[in-house]
Amino acid sequence: MTRMNVTSHEEVEVPNRPLFAGSIRTDGYGVDCIFTRRKLESLPQLAIEDFTTAELDRTFHLWGVDPGITEIFVASDGHGQQTHQIRRCSTAEFYHNSGVKKSAAKMLAMKQQTVTDGRTIADIERDLPSRKSSHKANIIRYAQELSQDLDSMLNFTMIAFPRSVS
Repeated sequence: MTRMNVTSHEEVEVPNRPLFAGSIRTDGYGVDCIFTRRKLESLPQLAIEDFTTAELDRTFHLWGVDPGITEIFVASDGHGQQTHQIRRCSTAEFYHNSGVKKSAAKMLAMKQQTVTDGRTIADIERDLPSRKSSHKANIIRYAQELSQDLDSMLNFTMIAFPRSVS
């Protein structure tokens, strides 16, 4: 530990930060330093009776949330003719903000660029028969055709999404 200018684990301990657990592991290539977090003190258990009406009005603002079909949710802090706020998140906004469409387009581009045996991964997936069947013959046909191109598809996955093996 002196190579990191630390002579004891007490020097590593900082309030509200992870603590060194005193364990270092290696597999011969990489090193794991095990850290823990301090247990936070639990908050007091409060009931609605513990607050006055003035404290509730000043502190809390009630919103009703309704899950929807065309919108992920609609939230409102009132109803009727009185002035109130409405907040909503459409399905399109959700997909845009979460990056689903962008990552799907990126994945499709990668599949169209990766060529194996003269065919792209997109072609291989497109040419597979549907696996959505209750007929045994169709499921067997899907499994047979998938097994022919399984190596290519697994190699694409390993190259596109490399992960360290522990």
